[in-house]
Amino acid sequence: MDRGFDQNIGVYVATLSAPAAEATIVTSASDAGASVTIDGEADGSVALGLGRNPVDIRVEGAGRLWEGVYRLAIDVPTPEPAVIQAPDNGHYGIGDQLLFTVAYDHPVDVTGTPSLPFQIGADPGSADRSALYAGKPDGQPERLTFIYMIQSGDLDMNGLTLGSAIEAPAPAAITALGEAVSLDLPGPPSMTGILIDGTVPTIGLTPSTTAPTRDAVTVTVTTDDTGSGVAALKWAEGAQVPSYFASGGTAIAGGTFQAAENGTYTVYAEDGLGNAAVATIAVTNIETSPPPSPSPGTNEPPRGKLSYVVPGQAYTLTLDGMTLHIPADAVKQAMTITMRNATGDAKRLLGFGQRLLSDAFDLTKDVSGHLAVPVQLRVQLTSDALKEMERPALFYYDETAEQWIEIESKLEGGGVTGETDHFTLFAVMPAAEPEKTFADIAGHWAEDEITESVAKGWVSGYPDGTFLPDNPVTRAEFAVMLSNVLHWPTGSDLTFKDAASIPGWAGGAIASAVQAGIVSGYPDGTFRPGASISRMETAIMIARAARLIASEAERTAFADDGDIADWAKPLIEAAREAGLVQGLEGNLFQPQKVTTRAEAVVLLHRLAGDSNE
Repeated sequence: MDRGFDQNIGVYVATLSAPAAEATIVTSASDAGASVTIDGEADGSVALGLGRNPVDIRVEGAGRLWEGVYRLAIDVPTPEPAVIQAPDNGHYGIGDQLLFTVAYDHPVDVTGTPSLPFQIGADPGSADRSALYAGKPDGQPERLTFIYMIQSGDLDMNGLTLGSAIEAPAPAAITALGEAVSLDLPGPPSMTGILIDGTVPTIGLTPSTTAPTRDAVTVTVTTDDTGSGVAALKWAEGAQVPSYFASGGTAIAGGTFQAAENGTYTVYAEDGLGNAAVATIAVTNIETSPPPSPSPGTNEPPRGKLSYVVPGQAYTLTLDGMTLHIPADAVKQAMTITMRNATGDAKRLLGFGQRLLSDAFDLTKDVSGHLAVPVQLRVQLTSDALKEMERPALFYYDETAEQWIEIESKLEGGGVTGETDHFTLFAVMPAAEPEKTFADIAGHWAEDEITESVAKGWVSGYPDGTFLPDNPVTRAEFAVMLSNVLHWPTGSDLTFKDAASIPGWAGGAIASAVQAGIVSGYPDGTFRPGASISRMETAIMIARAARLIASEAERTAFADDGDIADWAKPLIEAAREAGLVQGLEGNLFQPQKVTTRAEAVVLLHRLAGDSNE
């Protein structure tokens, strides 16, 4: 505003285009010798709040022969929610995240964890839910992100209903210039295309007979799913957790499978959104008799496990440290398969520089020729002694070429899995790690750490060739990252209420992290694998992983110590003193800010003691 005052006009209004904490008013008197004061002060700076700010400008003539007062009203706009961005249309299952964005028309400050209420289902019995505040996108101080992770039991195939206002009970608050702003939401976008299925399939198992029998028992499997329908159905020997079936198990065709031996069998069902459940059945009624003693003069069979298999049936054969999955169409005639631990033989066949990362296993069959279709072989690691740019891979020994040949394989949950159509000697050994590059990390502040972490097998990117360094890291992802760095022993079965929603690639790492005391679930008994993880949570996990002793200090050294939970302060301060965590700009810790994938990678390097910082 740049104008003169008219003695016939006593009140003027200046409207700001954006909130400002203060205004500088520059004045000059038109009469010689006259003086001007602003709210009684000669200084032209006045503090502003939201709304109308009255400022008195007093003009006094020389010798105080005359005086006048003008009123300047400075209107400061109060930020209001202007736009709501709903999650993308699509189907969401257990562990998936709903991402909402509320954009104010001006920047705002957020304290604590406000929430965005919404309703799942339009019926009278529908459930109220809340998406929790998760931070602001970089460089966008007016945009607030809210996240909700789909829980077991959530179901809405008709779209969501958003609440009328953001909820910010004390101590949470949304402010500008230190004053509360409006929480009322504008009209929401259509959300009829957001379909939620948080129900897991139900499984029924019925044996063909419970009477004593010498034949295999046929188990009939029935399934039901309220939401998206059953998309995958598998079985396996033993009591297995859902994560096992990410790479293990045999597909069920025709709604039945054959139990050839007494024991426990597990059936796994997964619906179209990845929600999964398992059920077990114990078969105890198959009569067995000991094999006949070898005739005098015959050679005793090699030590190991012998299994008799017939065409048309799928099998899962196990030996300590190895699992063999045989599809129903892999064998065309009955045969006996022998599996034995042959680690000693394999060591004698190693070439220069080669070393074993597992026990070695010799597989043979009493019928010549290759199998009709490949079988799946999984070998458990016994060593993690990998050098830089090495990865564990499955090898077989080629007796003709007298050398070890690498099989295409992948590392999953402490074991390496691959396929083969012939039997010989198998083992896991180091293989060269191909250098990986990502399209979206060039010039990123954590580019070096990301590249090194991928080479070491700590983290991986996405199938489209991206790493997404600035995306939030989830609880499941961070547990896997820590497990890849620290190589914890295998944990026990997961008992979280939402264990069925834990992805197969993360189940083993989460179980190990829980057993190691690094991570725990929520008070309601869930783990929430797909939830974003805050800076406070990652700091606590890093401190526990480093086995730090809690600091005796009552406060941390961060400027926003008051925002850090009291129970977390001793470990966070210990992590700061150890150089594992650092503050952001202004020495702020920002405990509720979500941790990005890039930040998680840097934490891994600090934990391993080889940070580039």
